[in-house]
Amino acid sequence: MKPDFDKIQHIIGLTLIDGVGHVLAKRMIAHCGGPQEVFAEKANKLLLVPGVGDFVARMVRNSKTVLERAEYEIGFCIKNNVSIHTYLDNAYPHRLKNCEDGPCFIFVKGNADLNAQRMVNIIGTREPSAYGKDFTAQLVTELHLMA
Repeated sequence: MKPDFDKIQHIIGLTLIDGVGHVLAKRMIAHCGGPQEVFAEKANKLLLVPGVGDFVARMVRNSKTVLERAEYEIGFCIKNNVSIHTYLDNAYPHRLKNCEDGPCFIFVKGNADLNAQRMVNIIGTREPSAYGKDFTAQLVTELHLMA
């Protein structure tokens, strides 16, 4: 199935707004009926969403910069063969769909069954230490041997 780049761009763009995390972004999307609809909504209507203040409502209405940044992120992912799965997609992990504070989207490099019965996730920093890199490589090797 072909990804909906417009939907992805608007979800990523929403999370790039200062003060909007994944929980608030999902609240706004649910209130407005979709990610694109959030950006089309009037500021006074956005203020009805719990957690949305004047600043966030104004930033959503002046969204050109965040949508351009989101477009850049998508381009980077395409160039580097990274897939993006939003919480609105079937490929998004079912275990995370039930978490209110689960991320609006995840990035995946390589092949992964995100709904496998057994799974191990390794989450870390963008700039790991040498020790962190070595430990992770060793852990992944040992887990792979166990499979």
